[in-house]
Amino acid sequence: MYNLIRELPDCGICCPKTVSLLLQVNYLLSRIPDGFLQAFESLKVLNLSETSIRSLPQSILQLGDLQVLLLTECSALEESPEVGGLSKLQMLLLKGCYALEELPQLDGLSKLQVLDCSETGLRKLPSGMKNLINLRQLLLSRTDKLENIQSGIISGLSSLEVLDMAHSAYVWGLKREVNDGQATFEELQNLARLHSLSIRLEGSPSLQNEDLTLIGRLRIFELHIGPEESYFQSKHDERKLIISGLQLSIEWIGWLLTNASSMEVNNFSGLNQMLEKLVIRSIGSYSGLKSLTITKSSSSLSPGGGCADHDDLLPNLEELHLYELTKLGSISELVGFLGLRFSRLKLIDVRRCDVLEYLLTGGDFIISLPILETIHVSSCESLVELFNFPLQENFVPESVVPNLRTLKLRNLPRLKTLSRQDGSRLRSKFISCVYHMKAIEQVEVIMCYNLRKLPLTIQNANTMKEIRGQVEWWNRLELEEHDTKSSLRRFFKKPKGQFDFLS
Repeated sequence: MYNLIRELPDCGICCPKTVSLLLQVNYLLSRIPDGFLQAFESLKVLNLSETSIRSLPQSILQLGDLQVLLLTECSALEESPEVGGLSKLQMLLLKGCYALEELPQLDGLSKLQVLDCSETGLRKLPSGMKNLINLRQLLLSRTDKLENIQSGIISGLSSLEVLDMAHSAYVWGLKREVNDGQATFEELQNLARLHSLSIRLEGSPSLQNEDLTLIGRLRIFELHIGPEESYFQSKHDERKLIISGLQLSIEWIGWLLTNASSMEVNNFSGLNQMLEKLVIRSIGSYSGLKSLTITKSSSSLSPGGGCADHDDLLPNLEELHLYELTKLGSISELVGFLGLRFSRLKLIDVRRCDVLEYLLTGGDFIISLPILETIHVSSCESLVELFNFPLQENFVPESVVPNLRTLKLRNLPRLKTLSRQDGSRLRSKFISCVYHMKAIEQVEVIMCYNLRKLPLTIQNANTMKEIRGQVEWWNRLELEEHDTKSSLRRFFKKPKGQFDFLS
């Protein structure tokens, strides 16, 4: 392993008891001589990953005990390996064999349990695959040439537990829409053991009982409905719904949301209407949803829309990602639609929302964000303030963000403050305690030249780990207490390549 082997002997060796042969990461190895493998008659594991081989010799068929064959990242492999006679083979791993465009007949591999063809050049699946009665995992992610799957091939894999076709070129259609002979979404209902599914759908399934049963029994899924769009990752993606550029029935979205842990909406022109109908027709909260991503929408969330007195539709939401919402003035507009409280929100990530003036404006719903840990805001040209909360005479929270640990602000040319410090005497009186970030550990301020003040005190030196920003910004930063800046200076780090004088 991990050597510069160029050639292997064609004969003259004898290793009848060897059960594992590991030759991975020998990049210069381009050929396996036919006589070489004949020396390993008891071989069970053969690893040729990350070599430059173009084909496998016929002598591989003599390895009657072979159980695991690894050819991962053999990017030069062009000829499909003849493995049909390896009756004991349990794992065949071909991930990253980009030049491989077809598989051999796999009829004889009755014991095969794992077939990994992800990131290959496959154009179709061999018909003999339906005889793989013990196949448990079929991995076909990022197969960008795979556009044809015959009906009955995958649905015949009675033991299949995992089907991963994320970012594959094959789009699963519905029976009423696809050409004859193509695999359809309805066929997957026959896979009684399936618990993990990642596919792209051309349109929304009907609300037939069998469709709902399939989704409901999955432990892990990623359903991408509509044209291919870039995916945003969340730590709650185990049950993910991605909708791109489609108008879908609200009944179907509402039902699926009861099973999803993460939802991403891309390029959705009817966002306003969808959210409004979702509120009106909801029969309860979507308590399982923990991550919500909305991108590339020009919809305007009018203040009178939604249902402001509705119960929180997303009571367990932990992550909120908003990208390129061209008419969003404040996250509070979304709050008004869905009655959100953000009582469990841990992350806010907002990028390229051109008319966003305030991250959040206070009201009856949100007075504080009790467990928010991370705020990322970047490239929002109109943003002037993060929190615009009117203080109430009878209630003053100790802090709006008492547990904020990470604050990252980038390219916000109009941002002047995190919270307005002028106005009523009441606001001025309580501003330091309300907006003090007592738990902050990491601060990053890049290209926010008008941000002169941060709610930091000398006590922040006990929790702070890093303050990163341009030297010009640090030199002009004003902190309330006299010794605060000097106590925090040791945590300051400049962007790479900046050598300006640090005050």
